[in-house]
Amino acid sequence: MGKEGWHSTGVYSLPSLLFSCHTFVTLKLNINCDLKVPSNVRLPNLKTLHFAYSEFQDGCSVLRLISSCPVLENLESIHCEFHNTSDLNIHNLSLKRLVLDFGELYVDSHTDFTLIEINAPNLVYLKYVDGMAEGYTLSEMKSLERAHIEITLMDSEELERAANLLRSVCNVQSLYLAIEDDSKTLFLAPLDPMLVFNNLVELEFRNYLNDDWQGTWIVEFLHCMPNLKTLILDLASASEGFRPLPTTVPSCLLFHTKEIEIELFENVKHMFKMVSYILKHASVLEKFIIRDVDVCEEEFSTVIEKLLSLPRGSKKCEIVTP
Repeated sequence: MGKEGWHSTGVYSLPSLLFSCHTFVTLKLNINCDLKVPSNVRLPNLKTLHFAYSEFQDGCSVLRLISSCPVLENLESIHCEFHNTSDLNIHNLSLKRLVLDFGELYVDSHTDFTLIEINAPNLVYLKYVDGMAEGYTLSEMKSLERAHIEITLMDSEELERAANLLRSVCNVQSLYLAIEDDSKTLFLAPLDPMLVFNNLVELEFRNYLNDDWQGTWIVEFLHCMPNLKTLILDLASASEGFRPLPTTVPSCLLFHTKEIEIELFENVKHMFKMVSYILKHASVLEKFIIRDVDVCEEEFSTVIEKLLSLPRGSKKCEIVTP
């Protein structure tokens, strides 16, 4: 009985035997259930625990379950509803991989958690999707290597919450960051001076449904990651919020960044300015990749030719186009 899984769309109370089985190694629940965890829960050999689209009437009991798995390494909670709790406290010293996807979050009558507290000092990978909490308390995670963060900013108050979240993962080596800024404040606001990613060597940034130009903010953001080697950008179309590029060049461009990838290049003035700035100042760049170009067929060759003719600060730089 090493692996168990339940898949259903009904509402069930799970058998109490489930929480005292010493042979479980993997448990995956994809059900709409009223999960009540007994006080004497003990799953001593459980290493993988996944919840998906589940409804927990007693949110605190779920947290008790997580803390009662002494060798748990892999925890996922995807689109789950937590009732009768406003705080999420995950405490597990053996945890290595954590996924919290609050795409359809429900916490009583609130939109978000008041506090998210994670005490998992041996965590290697963290994925966090939406669900901006008022506060975050994360233990020092020296083992954390990769973070995948997707956030939607609905108002200006969530800007500081997003900064708090990013400060909590600032020691990662690889960061995937996707932002949907409905608040229209992030890309015009000054960056948090305390936000520094000294260990970051790989950044993938994606932005969706935003009218403000993100290019200047991205270049400013690069100042926070002095050792960045690889940068992947997927920027949304913009019609406003254009600002001059910074005069002080990020140190990562001057000394460390070797590969940059643009997912979609648009034939607009501000995009050319950003690409020109990067190519000019990226002194050790080896490869600049453009995956796709958003132009009509008649303009395609002209745009590619213009891109290839841009001055490059690195003699080793190769521009790869579609």
